Amino acid sequence: MLVIDCDNFKRINDTFGHLEGDKVLQTLAKVIGQCLRRTDSAYRYGGEEFVLILPEAEIGAARMLAERLRKDSLMKPCRSDKDQEIRCTVSIGLATYQSGETESQFIRRADEANYEAKRRGKNCVVAAP
Repeated sequence: MLVIDCDNFKRINDTFGHLEGDKVLQTLAKVIGQCLRRTDSAYRYGGEEFVLILPEAEIGAARMLAERLRKDSLMKPCRSDKDQEIRCTVSIGLATYQSGETESQFIRRADEANYEAKRRGKNCVVAAP
């Protein structure tokens, strides 16, 4: 599972407005959609967060996908109505299912890894222990 959070999204909304912030999220959603395998699923999890479910993905493959998403989100900026370039970096928390854990424990570990990515300066991928 990946938990993806658009870094500094409040600043984007405050600087460019909520309509432009929505465009940034739409652009990020397109980047996510282009990176998914047929077996993967993506969901909007909250304001500026997305969750990706990667069934049967090994940790290495999940990390590669997360890094690709991180790089692609930076390389595909959004254009504002005033033709300004808006770049969005992402912090990504990665967790693989551990036998016996509940759904909420699984999500919490991925979410905590995402918070750790933010603490490390954002624009990075952190795997849960």
